Amino acid sequence: MTLEELGAASGVAFSTISKIERGVTKPQAATLHKLAQALRVNVADLLGEEERPKVLRPRTLDELLQRAGISTRWLTLPDEEFKGWWLGVSREEASRRFWQEIHAEYLVVVEEFEAGGATVAPEMQKKLLDIRMAAFERHFFAIAAGPGSDEPEEEFYERQRHQALRQFTLVEAEKPHEETVARAS
Repeated sequence: MTLEELGAASGVAFSTISKIERGVTKPQAATLHKLAQALRVNVADLLGEEERPKVLRPRTLDELLQRAGISTRWLTLPDEEFKGWWLGVSREEASRRFWQEIHAEYLVVVEEFEAGGATVAPEMQKKLLDIRMAAFERHFFAIAAGPGSDEPEEEFYERQRHQALRQFTLVEAEKPHEETVARAS
């Protein structure tokens, strides 16, 4: 795969991939995650031995995120701390936190769950469904708290002042999938 093809497949700029490859810059966790997804490998496979986390079979969510090269720990925060992730920050920062950090953490959990817990310690395998559900709840909360792509900036800051979450409506299950997608866009 060429750098151009990898850039197109991952959504990471060609120049960024080139800088990472040449060792000019250290990639952020979210960038590594995008590249790993595009290449269909684990994030750990992209890291050199000296950078590879030493956790082989994670026993906790924190260790799973460490192994994936994720430096943030939004999904492991106590509930009250997590609920304030979006308060008192700019719209841009809230969006960055969600897409580059919270969402990246969530994807690590989902991938491990979908792999059936094959790469984690047995004690974590037993807890993986609970971890997946807790991660889903936090991810959904983050979607409701963070700025919507079509939400005006002033509306986001007003919601932030009142600590109000965005409200979603249920979509009728009988509607054709194409209509549901069009309606949500």
